Amino acid sequence: MQKNQIEKLFFQNATKKESYDVKITPKIAKRLLENTTPALQRRLDRRQVFAISTAMSNGTFLDNGDTIRQDQHGNIIDGQHRLNAIIEAKFTLETIFVKGLATKTIHTIDMHAKARTLTDVLEISHKTTYKYGTSIAATVKFINSFNMGSFSASPAFLKSRRQAITSTYFLQWVNDNPKIIDFVGETMRLRGNGDKLLKASVFCGLKWILDGYNKPEADKFFQMFSDGIGVNVKSPIYILRKKILATKFSDTRRRAHLTQTELIFCFIKSWNNYLDGVTITRMFVPDNLPKIKSVKKQLFD
Repeated sequence: MQKNQIEKLFFQNATKKESYDVKITPKIAKRLLENTTPALQRRLDRRQVFAISTAMSNGTFLDNGDTIRQDQHGNIIDGQHRLNAIIEAKFTLETIFVKGLATKTIHTIDMHAKARTLTDVLEISHKTTYKYGTSIAATVKFINSFNMGSFSASPAFLKSRRQAITSTYFLQWVNDNPKIIDFVGETMRLRGNGDKLLKASVFCGLKWILDGYNKPEADKFFQMFSDGIGVNVKSPIYILRKKILATKFSDTRRRAHLTQTELIFCFIKSWNNYLDGVTITRMFVPDNLPKIKSVKKQLFD
């Protein structure tokens, strides 16, 4: 497209609605955002931008017919997250560009729409209603956040990357790991028979991750952690349970609050101590995520 065509198409105001099939480059996206009055934009969700840009970079972004919309004064009123993602991914997006809309129409965009959740996407794709559909989706998001390093340091400086996956990537991940469906059902039943010390997605996600290091021991570890039956009072599992229970049920004014990241640090530390056969009487929160061990040195009562 010639420079004068680009100027006319994207940067000359229209007095009535016009629609075009276009290619938006990072340079065009940047100018469109710069020409938009900030007050007309909702707060930018960096997680959403990261999810879209990641999909654009790895080839999983799909054109679903969503438009980029511009008002009569050249303001972008729908599409800011996609435009920011185009810039971050250095991606050229083929899309429909609508211009010349009344500015007030921004208030009607998505007003009557119900966003599809990952659970909806999964069940529509598989033509099945899953009892633990919500837990499956949340578990997959947790696993991906963990594997992307979102819990690698105590101040969660990679927080923006948590749960940043698109529906396309989610479905591809499930198709590549079909055992996750039955796995979540089995693990949720294990959790349901215990004390439910961890939220479902964290419990299932950590079980999936640690199964990859040593499944037989992970089975034992999670069973003892879940119900606490027969656990030695100096076992790292007992101390971990005690620390979590103290956080949950002690006097609020005295509660030593554990963030989810700190809880995960303690959980992995307990797992490592369990494999090493270490007895402890107190647990301190590590500064960083411990390196996960896989080999058990001795059995623990």
